[in-house]
Amino acid sequence: MTDSLLMFDALDRGSAASAESSLWEIGQWFGKSIAELYEDYKYRRNFSELHEVLLGIHSEHRMLEAFLYHLLKSGRISELIDEEDSSGRTPVAWAAEFGWSEAVTTLLKYGANPHQVRNPVKGSLPLLHLAVAGPGPSSRFVDVVRVWLVRVSTSTRKTTKDGHHYT
Repeated sequence: MTDSLLMFDALDRGSAASAESSLWEIGQWFGKSIAELYEDYKYRRNFSELHEVLLGIHSEHRMLEAFLYHLLKSGRISELIDEEDSSGRTPVAWAAEFGWSEAVTTLLKYGANPHQVRNPVKGSLPLLHLAVAGPGPSSRFVDVVRVWLVRVSTSTRKTTKDGHHYT
């Protein structure tokens, strides 16, 4: 239930109040506070700190670029930039799949691998395919595709195939 709620919040991007209200109701059913629900959810999903910042559920950090800069200066960027959660999503996979072009731009700027492949239930999918097939409004995904084409130069662009061998 928490997963579905936060997925809808991720698609809406900006209705934290509605998510908190819904989490409060869920908490009432199970006798847990919003903080307990978030902690349980983060634990089950195996989110890194970077995932939490990207999704807006980190307790301290709220700004993605500032957090990435902090990781860069502390020497921790390489350990977190492409770390997967329990469903195999890296931060840039989340951003691509939900059409967050600014986050995609920022993550690529700090070294996220644009050629990674996500392995959902029905075979592997390159991140660009996730952007095109994402669950939100198509205009947001056009922006992500533009970012991909601009940020990933033709000299480094790879032909990545999905589980059906399409590029």
